[in-house]
Amino acid sequence: MPRNTLISVLAAMLAVLLVTGCDGDGDSTPRSLAGTWELTSITYTGDRVVGGSLTLSATFGLASGTLIFNDDNTWSGNVTALGDTTTYDGTWSASEDQLSLTSLGQSLKWTYVIAGNTLTTTYTDPDEGTVTTRFMAR
Repeated sequence: MPRNTLISVLAAMLAVLLVTGCDGDGDSTPRSLAGTWELTSITYTGDRVVGGSLTLSATFGLASGTLIFNDDNTWSGNVTALGDTTTYDGTWSASEDQLSLTSLGQSLKWTYVIAGNTLTTTYTDPDEGTVTTRFMAR
C-alpha cells in the first residue's frame, strides 16, 4: 500500500475514533443524548399516509425543530412540520436503545440510535403508524 494511502486510512480511522470516543477499557462509548439536536427529517409511515410513506425534510423547509436534552433529565423542544409548530417540555430517561419522553402527563417510548452526530428516533403507534425522526448534533 503506498505511504500516502496508508496515512489517509490511518487518519480516517483516527477521525472515527475521535467522533465515537472510548472509555478507559477501550470499549466504544456512545455519544450522550444530553445536548442540542437539530431536526433534519421526519418520516411518517403507515396505512393513513398516501403511498405508505411521507418524508418531510429540513433541507427543503418542510420541517424544522430543535430538541434539547439536559443533564438533569429535563428536555424541551419544538417541531414545525408543514407550517404547524408544536412546543414540548418534560423529562426524559434512556436505557439501551429505549428513550422515554414525558410531557404533559403522557409518556412515550421511542427506540433510538446515535451514529456519529446523528440521532434517529422511531415511535410506532399501532393505529397511526410509525414516525421516524432524524436529528444532527449541534
